[in-house]
Amino acid sequence: MKRVGWRAAFTLVELLVVIAIIGILVALLLPAVQAAREAARRMSCQNNLKQIGLAFHTHHDALKHFPHGGKAWWFHVNYAGGGAPYSNEKQTVGWGFQILPFMEGQNVYDGSGAAGGGYDRSVVSISTPIPTFYCPSKRPARANPSIADWYRVYTDANGVEQNVGTRKTYPHGVTDYAAAQGRNLNSAGDCTGSEGVVVRMNGPDTPATPDQRTGVMMDFAEITDGTSNTFVVGEKRLRVDMIGQYQTDDNEGYTCGWDHDVIRQACWQWAPSPDCVGDDTRLDSRGVPCGYGQHRFGSSHPQGFNIAMADGSVRYITYMTDVEIFRRLGNRRDKLPVNLNN
Repeated sequence: MKRVGWRAAFTLVELLVVIAIIGILVALLLPAVQAAREAARRMSCQNNLKQIGLAFHTHHDALKHFPHGGKAWWFHVNYAGGGAPYSNEKQTVGWGFQILPFMEGQNVYDGSGAAGGGYDRSVVSISTPIPTFYCPSKRPARANPSIADWYRVYTDANGVEQNVGTRKTYPHGVTDYAAAQGRNLNSAGDCTGSEGVVVRMNGPDTPATPDQRTGVMMDFAEITDGTSNTFVVGEKRLRVDMIGQYQTDDNEGYTCGWDHDVIRQACWQWAPSPDCVGDDTRLDSRGVPCGYGQHRFGSSHPQGFNIAMADGSVRYITYMTDVEIFRRLGNRRDKLPVNLNN
């Protein structure tokens, strides 16, 4: 006789088996999803460096030289009497500010919206986050919170440098990229001197050896190793648990001149290393103490970091790359071969 009201149903054991299978599938799928997301973030980061590299080229096309590295961290942006920023040797801040007009940042470059003269324009520029300067694997494009001004010098409406008087409180747009301070010496203690740089310091410490012209401006002709063998800007190492706070190499921001916010070492002594977490007693995956970025290149990507070459291309450098090869990449004129297969 046919049962009335009977219907098929899962047993408790069957439900548990199905749930277990779903859990296994999710566990297998999650790493793949995370890897796909990181691949997308890394591609976005590479695109940022591509835009920076192209901005360097466009700067060279317009002004016949690359941007320089600025004078020192304590300078505000130099604005002339008419309101336009100074260029060439008269500009005291670094490469990050100088390439703004060539990466759709003209308004920030001009300090648009400022109520007053050079000081107020500089505050607008310093406090504005530039999305291209942020790697999405490290952090969103967001300025560090407002803090009292600590810079010492600004340029008044007549183009005269003045000591900072009444100080404002404002945020700082920072950067995840730094220019390479290339080195000549082939030794473990090779972080002294800066004769091999592409982004040169603007100041009395600018080197002037017989095979260099005096001055801060660098052009293609001076990259004698070849533009495809010389890198200009790369991702910088940071202590990531301090992101959003003012740490020693992530405080002045993208505009500052010749400081480890925007300049990192391409040498043996400060070999590239991944982003890190913790204090000086903890080590990253290469056995390097954290503390802060320590003048090193690095990133939040697994296994390596991106660099923009002088020819405008972008390369991914693994942490397994020989440090001598890395040093040669950061030097524009050491006349030594570069083989990234090493």
